[in-house]
Amino acid sequence: MEEKRIIQLIQAFEKGMISTSERMELMKWYESIADQAADYPDDETQVKARILYKLMRDTGYLHLIERKRNKRVLMYRIAALFLLFFLSMATVYILRNKDFQPRSTNITSENTIKPGGNKAKLILENGKSIELNESQSGIIFGDHIQYVDGTNINRLNNVASTAIIQMETPRGGQYHLILADGTKVWLNAASRITYPKTFIKGKRIVELEGEAYFEVSHTGDRFEVHTANQQIQVLGTKFNVSTYKEEPLHKVTLLDGSVRVLTKHGENMLKPGQELTNSDQDVQINDVYAEDAIAWKNGQFIFDNETLAEALSKVSKWYDVTVSFENPALAQERIFAVVGRYEDISVVLDKICATGVARFSVNGKKIHVRQLK
Repeated sequence: MEEKRIIQLIQAFEKGMISTSERMELMKWYESIADQAADYPDDETQVKARILYKLMRDTGYLHLIERKRNKRVLMYRIAALFLLFFLSMATVYILRNKDFQPRSTNITSENTIKPGGNKAKLILENGKSIELNESQSGIIFGDHIQYVDGTNINRLNNVASTAIIQMETPRGGQYHLILADGTKVWLNAASRITYPKTFIKGKRIVELEGEAYFEVSHTGDRFEVHTANQQIQVLGTKFNVSTYKEEPLHKVTLLDGSVRVLTKHGENMLKPGQELTNSDQDVQINDVYAEDAIAWKNGQFIFDNETLAEALSKVSKWYDVTVSFENPALAQERIFAVVGRYEDISVVLDKICATGVARFSVNGKKIHVRQLK
């Protein structure tokens, strides 16, 4: 739909002068962008409101209605407009389509693929590994090393205080870790963090491969996260780091506090709500809705204008599957979707199908992405 037509329809709707056919046209356009079932009504309503806000901004419509209004106030207005529009449109659509049936999933599957869970192992300096209990969600390093429910991990209590330990999650795994200084770490799938059993005074350094969310305790000593291509320095703050080797973009997203990020391109300071993207070519800093970066920690996938390749990369790590594309151009299609991380993979793929960009066939642990017919 052309931008002028979108603006005309939104203006007509806001003024209460939109016809039934125009309502259906506007609903069809909006559904093509962000039509998802409300598994998480509160969160998804907020996500959709943000999406609608951005779409209206990109068409220039926001400049027509609010040149000087505070952005936060405007967001509430757009959210209210969205709710009124979506609820009224859903009612009209269902009443006018008595034979309404759920949308075809466009998924061919020979099996059920379950989501990941709490899986990790510790690797000691002598090379020995300890598989962690999958019924537990995390471990705590302190005077004793124990699971979050207080159960001691006796095999670790004789490890020297200066020992370097690695926690590693497989594809389809995640785990929570509380370091000796009280810093909380959530490790995403296919990731590894290296850290000392006890930090030396004045020196708090960990190494990361993959993705992790940090809530750093404020002790007065600088905390550093070293990755293959950047260093992140903080005192006490909340941030997410995504630094998978196979990914072309490496991201640091700040939720609270401040961080300094050092890369081969130079040094950058981030403020809350900013995201640094580091590539071989350059570094970019953008204002973002930072909570989306830790949707994985909160049990959700939020794909907000991500390419299909980016979205399915996250899916593949969590469900431990491989992905192939019938047409390489499909990988660059952009999608908007929100879905729980603990659903069967068919539910996740169905949500992506609903955006109208592709269909899927699932065979064992392989997902093939195909053109819509």
